[in-house]
Amino acid sequence: MKTEFRIFVEKHVAEVSRLERDKNLAYWRAATGGKDKDYRELAELQFKISRIYSGKADFEYLSDFMESGEDLDGHLARTARILYLTYRGMQMGENLLRETSELSSSIQMKFNTFRPSIGGREVSDNDIREILADESDSEKRREAWEAHKKVGEEVAPGLVQLVELRNRGAAEAGFDDFYAMSLCLSETDEQELFDLMDRMDEL
Repeated sequence: MKTEFRIFVEKHVAEVSRLERDKNLAYWRAATGGKDKDYRELAELQFKISRIYSGKADFEYLSDFMESGEDLDGHLARTARILYLTYRGMQMGENLLRETSELSSSIQMKFNTFRPSIGGREVSDNDIREILADESDSEKRREAWEAHKKVGEEVAPGLVQLVELRNRGAAEAGFDDFYAMSLCLSETDEQELFDLMDRMDEL
């Protein structure tokens, strides 16, 4: 079983590595250029990767492998765990995966290309930072700050929709909601997390 798993990992890496590289390059082009075509490409590549991880047969194989109790060295054991968790979080319908990828990319585009307006003039993030750092007039600083936060009005409807999609996806994957799924897939115990935050608050 260990040899079979090594072969599975090799095939998986060969399939996913190029897509991950292309996705990261697409994200770079989109974030630095702000072009719609780059964000569409980013959404398509993210969908292709998600579709791989949504594969039922591979997930069943990984589930059976994890339950087998196969004795693995540290690196292989960690690889198996990460693969299992990643596949588990993608066990949802293909249409939902595509819709989530496209909406997420659309929100990123709106957020990254947003330009605040002060006195009827569009300004850059650097302009905002300079005003906040150097301007002595508190009202002008307030105007710059509030103009910068107008991006929230642009992305809020999409974010609400994305929350709904993610919660639906989490339910299809067998979780109560996206919050519960995120904690599980990041291997975070909710009680330990809140105990830590309480301790930080005390300190």
